[in-house]
Amino acid sequence: MYLDKNYTDFKKLLIANMKNVNLDPPYVIKIETACYHDIDNPIKCILDSLETKGIIDNDRNILQLDIIKYPIAKNKPGHLIIEVIGRF
Repeated sequence: MYLDKNYTDFKKLLIANMKNVNLDPPYVIKIETACYHDIDNPIKCILDSLETKGIIDNDRNILQLDIIKYPIAKNKPGHLIIEVIGRF
């Protein structure tokens, strides 16, 4: 699969801003975003980044994924908050 430069740049940014924690499965992940794009666009990259950083072992161990999107105008600043709960 080809992953474009936007994906790899976003993944690098996410990883650089994630804390160094390792959680035991299963996981509940809560994502809050304010963005212009479709709600599902960043999800794959976020989950891949959590695996690469070592926060989660594999996204198949996610039992619940909650996503809230606050739409904003194109080219306006947004935000992204990711909360991961392990072995609940």
